[in-house]
Amino acid sequence: MNTDVDTRPSSQREARGLIEISVPAAPLRTRARHAVPPRSVAARRDALLGAILVLGDLLTVGAVYALALTPRVERSVLRHLSLHAGSARDVYVTLPIWIGVLACCGLYWRSRRIHLELRRLVEAVSFSLAAVVVVVLVMDIDVTAGWVAVVWCTCVPTLALWRIGASKVIRRLNAAGVTGRRVLVVGVDAESRALVRTLTRQPWRGYAVAGFVDVPGGGFGGTIDGHPVWSSLDLIADAVRENDAGAVIVAATVTAENLIAVQRALQPLDVDVILSPGLSDMDASRVALARIDGLTLLALRRHRLGRRNAAVKRALDICGSALLMVAAAPLMGAIALAIRRTSPGPVMFVQERVGREGRPFRMYKFRSMVVGAEALLAEVGSANQADGILFKLRDDPRVHPLGRTLRSLGLDELPQLLNVLRGDMSLVGPRPALPSETEHYDARLHARLLVRPGVTGLWQVNGRHELAFDDYVRYDLFYVANWSLRMDLSILARTLPALLSRHGAH
Repeated sequence: MNTDVDTRPSSQREARGLIEISVPAAPLRTRARHAVPPRSVAARRDALLGAILVLGDLLTVGAVYALALTPRVERSVLRHLSLHAGSARDVYVTLPIWIGVLACCGLYWRSRRIHLELRRLVEAVSFSLAAVVVVVLVMDIDVTAGWVAVVWCTCVPTLALWRIGASKVIRRLNAAGVTGRRVLVVGVDAESRALVRTLTRQPWRGYAVAGFVDVPGGGFGGTIDGHPVWSSLDLIADAVRENDAGAVIVAATVTAENLIAVQRALQPLDVDVILSPGLSDMDASRVALARIDGLTLLALRRHRLGRRNAAVKRALDICGSALLMVAAAPLMGAIALAIRRTSPGPVMFVQERVGREGRPFRMYKFRSMVVGAEALLAEVGSANQADGILFKLRDDPRVHPLGRTLRSLGLDELPQLLNVLRGDMSLVGPRPALPSETEHYDARLHARLLVRPGVTGLWQVNGRHELAFDDYVRYDLFYVANWSLRMDLSILARTLPALLSRHGAH
């Protein structure tokens, strides 16, 4: 698209499909403060949810037992998978064993945060069945090895499905303020503020930020990002009581001496203390605890995107983008026709972006703005509602009506699949940057250019346009440092629900 400045009079500009810019005076809307119930009410609801989870596990395993107890067939291979009628009744006495083992494996830590890690669930099912086998041997219950195998193979997927469904319900309860708890954050640095932004943007985690607590020497007061600040660690116990907080998160920048002071002040109170290691660019799967003579160390597993992994990622890009282009061809044709009929000007918008290793490329999108929108940027630049080096304007007057719908659903980005096929972009990666942005990059931000930019990424599924610039950077650097095929597939699976929900869309 031609981006030269149009100097024609307003009447001629309107004839070409341009518009007069009227900058909205309203500021960017902020998310309403997330409300949670009082701690006493939340505790009762958590206990109820925990009881429901235990009952659901019992019913799930009981259903597996019932499905595995097929009528005995004497002259068939199925006889190795079935039980005698007496054994079919007696084996149900082992159901409580499952609850005890699942609890020991940490699957009932907190009802609002159900652990769904597949490896841990497989271990719990295996330990439970091992304990069941020991009990049935002691009680002389006649079970077959085939029955044990059937129960194991059936319990893993059924328990996983039940717990996934339960976790979705609990997330909805947290987001609605039915469950959850208030939390105080110790520290007022960039890490603390990033954490607060995430918790505010994702209420389904069940944390409502009550405010910050400054460490000695900071001297902060008033509010930060709309949250009150207690100016000393000496006030942390009072802040917990005043806000009925159930947890305190301590930022990594807090010294060991101050951490001890926090623990001492909170010792009489029933409140959880959560420590941030400050490893914002490191995935938890790469970090392991090590203990040496009473000292706790963090061991970091080495990670790099080698040639083999890069080849796998490129193969996924080629196959995925080709299939998506074929499937979306009718939709893309309809969008192109609709743009042509509703907004004068070209269908495609072509813009220079910066790719891997700083190489520029031409990125394709469906045109969602009026012709000459880039030349009109100066007229709306003063209304920029983004921080950092980004430009962001809710209800941008340069966006035509159809373009607003395309943007909210991410359909304007479908032509970027062609960039993926050409090798300029990847299906998943950092947000493609403008040359004007990369001019301001420091050594840390240049790490974003180590991989191809993506059509989608962590920034897309974690808030889109609601993100602050620091959050964009944090998500992109995290992706670059921790890439895995599993992460790519997870992001791709989360992209469509994120677009359909229109969360963070402008």
